[in-house]
Amino acid sequence: MSVNQIDYTTTSPRFSVTNEKELNDALVYLNENGYVVIGDVMNQDEINANKELLWKFLENASNSVVKRDDPETWSKQ
Repeated sequence: MSVNQIDYTTTSPRFSVTNEKELNDALVYLNENGYVVIGDVMNQDEINANKELLWKFLENASNSVVKRDDPETWSKQ
């Protein structure tokens, strides 16, 4: 697999912020792997609001080259 390809076959473990042991395990995983996926951080309204903010940022930062409703604009390829 080249550096630019994403491996969609590997599942990343998810950790909870509401469980102290899982949170500690998450920190260990972060230190070992350089990233961590933590669930239950935001409620659905917060998720939706942040998705909107992300798309606005991507569209503005790309001078509207990236368009949320046009997947063909999501890559330089």
